[in-house]
Amino acid sequence: MKIQKKNNMSNYSMEVIGNKAILSSKGMFSKEDAENYIKDFVTFTRSNNTSSLILVIENAELKTSFPDVKPFYEKMSELYINSNFKKKYMLMPESAIAGMQIKKLDEKFFKEIKMISNINEAI
Repeated sequence: MKIQKKNNMSNYSMEVIGNKAILSSKGMFSKEDAENYIKDFVTFTRSNNTSSLILVIENAELKTSFPDVKPFYEKMSELYINSNFKKKYMLMPESAIAGMQIKKLDEKFFKEIKMISNINEAI
């Protein structure tokens, strides 16, 4: 299953390639984009055998988000942590400010999800 959305300021995709579930986000998320992403993530995880997959969250091109999107990051953090993927990795955004927004997440997030600098590090 592949999910792909293009919005005015952001776009994202979710797809399985080999043994990896790759979630790719680009641009700046609005509250509506964030709500749709959450719904699509739930649909995506229900449609795949996630226990046999490696989760790769590819946020390299993610930009700073609007302040009302903060609850989205918190909710997605919970969903990523509580998902049953075999392993979990995240590429940090190239944008320093967007990276700082992510780093404000609960410390538990970074215990569960390993930060990587290249998608090939996800093994």
